[in-house]
Order: sequence, then structure tokens, then C-alpha cells
Amino acid sequence: MAFWRDVFVVLFLGPGLYLIRKKLLKIGWKDLIFVNNLGLVLALFNSLWTTSVALNRAAISTILVYCSTCFSVLLGWGVLKERINGGKLLSVAFCLIGCVLVSLSASTVNLLATTEPIFTSVLAFVFLEERLKSLQIWGGICILFGVVLLRISESQQSNETL
Repeated sequence: MAFWRDVFVVLFLGPGLYLIRKKLLKIGWKDLIFVNNLGLVLALFNSLWTTSVALNRAAISTILVYCSTCFSVLLGWGVLKERINGGKLLSVAFCLIGCVLVSLSASTVNLLATTEPIFTSVLAFVFLEERLKSLQIWGGICILFGVVLLRISESQQSNETL
């Protein structure tokens, strides 16, 4: 499947690139080494993906792929000594939140979506220096309490079915 995806990219985007920016199609020796190594890494990635789907099923493999942002940031920090700034932390947070949401039931995800006003209020407080009224704070606490109760209820139901 990856082969056919690559073929279609070359067939459809190649001519467009040739017509619009022909200069980008010229590859020097240094670039050729980089492109070759990139091809090897992508081939390894696709092989690992296929193996992961065969061993773990597609859902778990997909979650692992979406966690690649986290892995990249951690490897960049640990191996390449890159700094982790706010943007990287935010992307890791969204990645992890997305992975958690994918693994939850539809009712839990829907209820978690109702926490948006809480996060909007907190961000407005932190970045825009807006004041929160006591009614807003209590509303946020009620939403969080509802999410926790639903999660406990689903946890108990799954334990009963085992």
C-alpha cells in the first residue's frame, strides 16, 4: 500500500512540481545521501507499522503512530540536546490528549468535550488576565466532577464484565 501511495504522489505531484518549480527536482550528491537515508528510515517505519498492525491490531498501532510527536520531542531533548519550549510541550499535550480520547468510549469523549469552557476560562485567566467569577469556578468544578463520576462508572462496568 505504501508503494502505491508513493507512486501516486510521484505521478500527480511530480509533473506539477516540474511545471511550477523545476529547480526543486535537481538533487546534488549531498542531498542524494540525505534522500537515500530518509528512504531507508521510511521503509523501516513502514515495516514496523505493518508488523505492529499484525501483532497489536490497527487501533493500538494508530495510537502509537500518533504518539510519535511525543517520541520525537523526547528523543530530540535526550539525544540531540534540543530545548523543549512551550510550543513543543503544547503539541505533546494535544497528542497525548488525542490518544487518550481515541481509546475512550463515545460517552466519555462527549462529556470530556464539555470541559472546553473550563480550559478556555483557565487560558483566558492566564494569558488574557481575565477574572473568573465564583459561578464560573463552581460550574467548572461541576463539569469536572461529572467527568470523574462517568469515568468511575465506566471503570466499574468494565470490571464487572471481566
